[in-house]
Amino acid sequence: MFGCIVAGRLVQTNLVQVDQLKYAFVLEHGQQINYVVVFMTGAAALPAGSAASVYFQLPPSPDWQFLGYVSNEKPSAVFKVTKAMKSLADGTLGAPDVSANLGISIESVAQVQQQVALKESIAGPAGAFSSPNDVVKLAKRMLDHLSNYVLSFARKVPGPYAPAPIESIPVDAFTKWTQSFEAKIQRDPNWWKD
Repeated sequence: MFGCIVAGRLVQTNLVQVDQLKYAFVLEHGQQINYVVVFMTGAAALPAGSAASVYFQLPPSPDWQFLGYVSNEKPSAVFKVTKAMKSLADGTLGAPDVSANLGISIESVAQVQQQVALKESIAGPAGAFSSPNDVVKLAKRMLDHLSNYVLSFARKVPGPYAPAPIESIPVDAFTKWTQSFEAKIQRDPNWWKD
């Protein structure tokens, strides 16, 4: 009914049924996982009015992190699990290699929508900062972008009090950078996260 692919690995179809409406995949080398694709194989459709919630668990934590869902209308999805792994690991990222668990639970669409709404309320709007490190990363990327852009306008000009020419940047370079930067953000609000 379901399959999964961990980025860089072969397709897994070794799904284990753990309850009437719950399934699991064991994912080896769990701490090395960044992305996982979950898909419906097409062998059977989900019951009307239901969807399949996808969860991630990294031992030794007993907690399962909701990643998202697949459904008859959305039969596959790609999930980034590094954030889920960090929130579940709590200092165990340096621990010996462990297998992660990918859980799939068939639930009503209403239950899945509640999970999605809860996840979005915790994560904030798209592009929001998830940690103070994100603020630092954005600031650094933004300043690097500014520096590279305006320095491309630098020209050597004779200085009135300097024995040699000095480098000068026209003031309108900053205006042009602002326009360029705003356009970049419009195209891809998350450009700084890569």
